[in-house]
Amino acid sequence: EAAAKMAEELAERQEALNQQMEDAQSEEQREQVSRAEEQAASEASSLQQELDELSKELEESGHQTASEETDEAGENLQNEATPSMQQAAQQMRQGQQQQAGKSGEKAQQSLSEVAQDLRQAAESMTQQVDQAQVEAVRRAAQDLVNLSQRQEQALGEGGEPRARARREQDLREGTERVADDLFEVAK
Repeated sequence: EAAAKMAEELAERQEALNQQMEDAQSEEQREQVSRAEEQAASEASSLQQELDELSKELEESGHQTASEETDEAGENLQNEATPSMQQAAQQMRQGQQQQAGKSGEKAQQSLSEVAQDLRQAAESMTQQVDQAQVEAVRRAAQDLVNLSQRQEQALGEGGEPRARARREQDLREGTERVADDLFEVAK
């Protein structure tokens, strides 16, 4: 989620830089915009490195879909957004404002796509967590059914008091485990 927000902020900054490219009149203004574009490209490159690390962590923690979406976002940064930003900076320095504007627009589009990919990755993780919680509740419900059946059997069985007490203790412990599991899911 934080990475998506960072990509959105870069896209917004790129939009502002695109406007500045269009409005730049003097050599000094073009140089200033060029430096700002290079700084934004550097930040995009840093974000790409963070996404590589995040993707590995997601894959290791079993979030395959989110990992793939994060990979896709990182590749887009590396292959589209950052080069377009660097190209825009260079074109501004060379006085090619129209080409710089096109490169800047391409960078902005790529950054918007990166932000969308990262939002999808966050959504995938949320869905995966929700599914895991539903499965945990289902398991707990099944455990309660099993415990109830064992309780009914225990009531029907006779036996010495110690054996019955042990069975009751086992059932109580099982019920406590299920309650603990449900408490963990509720967190």
